[in-house]
Order: sequence, then C-alpha cells, then structure tokens
Amino acid sequence: MCFFVAIGVKTNGLELVEKAMKPDLVSSPVRNSDLNCCLPKGYSFCWLISKGCSCDLIPESPLKRDDLEKKYEKRGWSKEKIRRVVFEKKMSITKKSKTLQFESLLNEIIIFSNPLYVFFRWFYGEIDNEKIEIIKNIEIYFEEFTIMEIRKYEDCLLKIQRK
Repeated sequence: MCFFVAIGVKTNGLELVEKAMKPDLVSSPVRNSDLNCCLPKGYSFCWLISKGCSCDLIPESPLKRDDLEKKYEKRGWSKEKIRRVVFEKKMSITKKSKTLQFESLLNEIIIFSNPLYVFFRWFYGEIDNEKIEIIKNIEIYFEEFTIMEIRKYEDCLLKIQRK
C-alpha cells in the first residue's frame, strides 16, 4: 500500500521524461487500462517512482501553523522558541521529501508537453490491475499549481497547462 504518481505526456515525449529524471527517480510505463483510457490520443502515462513507490514525492500534510503554536503553548514554550520550531518544521518537511525534485521535473516536462497530466493515488493492491475511478477532471494553470497542495487532488486527473 503506497502512493503512486503518474505523469501523462505526449507519447513522443516519454524519452524526454526519462532524460529529465532526477537522481533516485525512475519512470515506468503505466499498464493500468482504467488510467490509460483517460488520456487524449497521443498521450501516455508513466509512473514516477522513488524506492519502489511515489510516497517520497508527495509532501506530508503540514500541520497548520495555529495548531502547532497551540500545541507548543500548552507545553509552556516561549513565543520565540515556538516561532523558531514552527519555521524549522516547515523547512524539514520540504527537505525530507523528494518534493523539490518532483517539482523541478514538472518544470522541465511542461516545456515539451503542454498540457501535461498528473494522477495521484493511494493504491491498496497491484498498480497495474487495481480498479481506478477518476473522481474528477480538473484543469489548472501550471503557474497556479503547487506540489504542496497535491494531496487534495487524490484520484483526480489534473490537466496542467501554461497560460
């Protein structure tokens, strides 16, 4: 059971995806027919994988700043210490994940495949055989898309394009 991210690009751009891959990331063709049928003609999906899945690519849901502050206030911490710890927590979430590599990869891919498609899901079984139902098709401008918000698009097909 893991998260997996699929990127849909122009079929003739799959080789370019492979060339754009960052350290510790690999791509693998998507063989799930439920997912592949969602793309327009001339596009193909590939999985983005790090250490066997995509979990490292998906940023953790950060606790809201107010929640963290309340938690530390109850412990009797000073306002300065709380401010510093909240800042460090925010930075550690980004550093611990491969989120920046994922974001950098999307920046490169959008150059040769505009639009690009992104699908993200928690799989319970075999990724090539598990039944997939797209909840929603969402169009979003690349300039407005942030990796930190990807969790709210689980089981949605994102069409991301430049303005």
